[in-house]
Amino acid sequence: MGTYPVNKGIFAVMRDGKYGLYDADENDEIADPILDSISVNIPHEGHLTFMFSGKWGVLNFKQGEVTVQPEYISIGKLSDVLIAQSIDRKYGLVGIDGQVIVVPKYDNMLPDGRFTINNKWGLINMNGTVKAQPLYDQRGAYGRVRKDGKIGDMSINTGDIYIPNIYDKANPFDDKGQEDVELNGERFTIGRKGERQEKFAGTFEVVGGPRITVDKQ
Repeated sequence: MGTYPVNKGIFAVMRDGKYGLYDADENDEIADPILDSISVNIPHEGHLTFMFSGKWGVLNFKQGEVTVQPEYISIGKLSDVLIAQSIDRKYGLVGIDGQVIVVPKYDNMLPDGRFTINNKWGLINMNGTVKAQPLYDQRGAYGRVRKDGKIGDMSINTGDIYIPNIYDKANPFDDKGQEDVELNGERFTIGRKGERQEKFAGTFEVVGGPRITVDKQ
């Protein structure tokens, strides 16, 4: 039998290849050793994810209550809610209380709210509101988007495009709030509102496609 801590006074106990939970302060067993796996990968106090019969759910170990039934093949996090992947490998959003916020329908979903459907990228928040419709071929982690081969920039707060998708090449914004771009063979620098500032004679950085840019809006 093996044990390891998962929270103050709470220990995972493995017996015969299965996991349970034990409260050392109360000298009480919270969950019988019937679980396939236990993880503390979600940022909710008093909760953890567990696997049972090959599927993941959520347990409130302080109350000994299953809040999300084990019916997902993976569970991640998006702010205060959970990203859940269904058995047909579609992604949606589930509350820590088990309430389904967005029925799993997306092909992929990342912790910052980026999602894909039909090979197009969009942006969603933890309430299930789509902030940017899935219209983009690529989207960087901090707002750089590519559409129809052209590069622009999106606000990660609102999903609005503040630099239009018209540029052929672009470097990330620098500390002065300037971005080097190329449009129809002409190179120049723009500001955060897209205003043209000066010519650019340098080179463009290319790392795995369009560069990401930090949105300081």
